[in-house]
Amino acid sequence: MAPHVERKVNVCGHAVRTKLEDAVCQDLCRKGVLHDHDVTPTEVTLADGRRVKFKPEIMITYEGNTILVVCVASCRRGDTRMLKLRSFREQNRKFYHIVVATSKGVAGKIPEDVYDDLLVL
Repeated sequence: MAPHVERKVNVCGHAVRTKLEDAVCQDLCRKGVLHDHDVTPTEVTLADGRRVKFKPEIMITYEGNTILVVCVASCRRGDTRMLKLRSFREQNRKFYHIVVATSKGVAGKIPEDVYDDLLVL
């Protein structure tokens, strides 16, 4: 079981887990974009057949489309989060638009096949 991650309430009144999630949230609030941080975890099947939980940080519903924002603070070769994200995108491409939010220093390390759009903060 994953360790419990403390959430703090930011200036927008939303409970966030990380500085990156907070930055994305504040940007969305400034732009008046309604969004939800209480995204239900989804089970995905990895390439090796294992079934694992995957949970994006933010969900946006806009004009009938569902956009999922995944905050990536670091990325290494073989990163489990990237494996989950790749599998989720492959299995749900027609249902969700995936945005990876990250920093300039990490952006170049994130494989292009795990997202539809990259948000560099």
